[in-house]
Amino acid sequence: MKLYKLYIYGIALGFWAQGLVANAQTATDLENAVTTGSQFEQAQENTAQTRKRTETATMLEGEPGVFILKKNDIFVVGAALGTGYSDNPGRTLDTNAKDAGYASLALSAGINTRLDQQYDAGINIVASGTEYDRRDAPSYRNVIGNAYIGRPVLKGRVYLSANATAGVNTNRAFGRGTAFYAFGANASSVHKLSSTMILRPTIGITRQLSDQSEQNNTLVNVGATLIWRLQENWQATGNLAYTHKSYDNFFEDVTFVSRKDDGYRAGITVSRRINKDTDISLSLDYSNVKSTFFLSRYTALDGGLRVKISKRF
Repeated sequence: MKLYKLYIYGIALGFWAQGLVANAQTATDLENAVTTGSQFEQAQENTAQTRKRTETATMLEGEPGVFILKKNDIFVVGAALGTGYSDNPGRTLDTNAKDAGYASLALSAGINTRLDQQYDAGINIVASGTEYDRRDAPSYRNVIGNAYIGRPVLKGRVYLSANATAGVNTNRAFGRGTAFYAFGANASSVHKLSSTMILRPTIGITRQLSDQSEQNNTLVNVGATLIWRLQENWQATGNLAYTHKSYDNFFEDVTFVSRKDDGYRAGITVSRRINKDTDISLSLDYSNVKSTFFLSRYTALDGGLRVKISKRF
């Protein structure tokens, strides 16, 4: 009888240990999924950077649109090299966060022009990667393509744009990538505060889909950008933004909650134009995300130095 009881206890202990391992594995998988979603966002930000300098420079000259290019300057190729620090590279629960330094590289090519003298339009492709100095940090690579179209309305007081994005995100080992897609629309306006300063409020909505269906979500963003030309080749940019992201079904069969993220972000960038093709910038960015899913709640502080070279022809 004693041997029988010991056998029963042994089986129960085995099931208990398996449960702990399974729960730990589930938590790790969920945390990795949260990090993957944040990498999708970073990839799209890298794509937006391909035309940001021209955009802000033109707005300071009084144009309401995204940018105006000469007819013979519609093609652009570029490279950006960066280094910096993040106190939460995984963009997950603060108690799990480990800080890390990083190096990044982005290569881009695109066509940006004006159609029928009314519409700004373009297609850009960016291949980028971020490598952290800690082996257990979530280094990643991605390739992303973006197409957009926009035009000023209401006598130039409001700028409307729409864009479509498709990309693939993978880890440092170039393992099986995860595809993602996004479709968005934005409205913004430009308020010239002085000859060297403008304020640009923006509102937008983005629908994101992915091969990993748990990443499917709808995002609404509201923000404002202040751009200040300090001197002829110096510029400071400040950003404030709020985002609300609602997921269709982020592993709800496991978490038993509907994931909704509310994000608050503030950042400042100081940049200097070295020559017509080269910029160098120093940035500091703070994020605070509240979420109904505990692993998605985090704060993050990032600082970085970036050199960007772009050639238009």
